[in-house]
Parts: sequence; C-alpha cells; structure tokens
Amino acid sequence: MSVLHFGWVLLRKFSNCPLLHFALLFILVTSVVFADRLPSQFNVFLEKMNLQFGPTRVAIARNWQTMLVQSQNQTGNKSI
Repeated sequence: MSVLHFGWVLLRKFSNCPLLHFALLFILVTSVVFADRLPSQFNVFLEKMNLQFGPTRVAIARNWQTMLVQSQNQTGNKSI
C-alpha cells in the first residue's frame, strides 16, 4: 500500500512529466507479471536445488515456504 501512496505522491508532484508516468506504469505492470509467475519459478528453484544440494536442502526450502505462507495468513501481532 505504501508503494501505491508513494507513486500517487510522485504523480501529484510531477504531474507534467509523462516519462515519470510511463516509468511508474511500467514498474506496476512488470511487478504484477512477475508476481504471477513466482510460484512456478519457486518450483524450478527447488528442482535445481535438489540437483545441486540434495533433498535435505529442498526440504528446508519447502519448510521455509510453508512458514512464510502461514505467517502471511496470520494477522497483526501474530505475524513475523
């Protein structure tokens, strides 16, 4: 939310700068595209980690992912 607020402040401050508008739109669109691909990229990361380091490191990475998802689902003072 703070990123959107920061972008809004920049747009108001530099309202006559179309290059800034394009840059902010580009950043927003690319972040949405890459965030959509993140789970598939994590699975590829786990496969490569398995080949290089073995199943123990993959289990650690999966546990980390599970802990991260659980902490994001918790509210307020329960989150990490």
